[in-house]
Amino acid sequence: MLKIHSIYNSHILKDLKKNHLGGIMNFIKQYLKWISTFFVLTGILLTNLNIYPLNIFSHGLGVVGWTCAGIINKDKAIMTNFGLQIPLFALGYIKLFF
Repeated sequence: MLKIHSIYNSHILKDLKKNHLGGIMNFIKQYLKWISTFFVLTGILLTNLNIYPLNIFSHGLGVVGWTCAGIINKDKAIMTNFGLQIPLFALGYIKLFF
């Protein structure tokens, strides 16, 4: 009886983990692009207001978010556009800190 009960509980735990991870992935798929867009647009605004270096941190965070969204959705155009921006922001960080 105890063995059947523990097997039953392990299936419940697996289902809970699967549903929880699925919920997180759905949240990421649904909101990652919007959150990343907010950071990119904030970075552009800060650049136009000449607020440096906060602009590259905000815009860079948005670029990383969009790159992750492209990887999750297997969208090569988004991965290319935003993925190639990451080294450009890395140059800005190097210039800032070194």
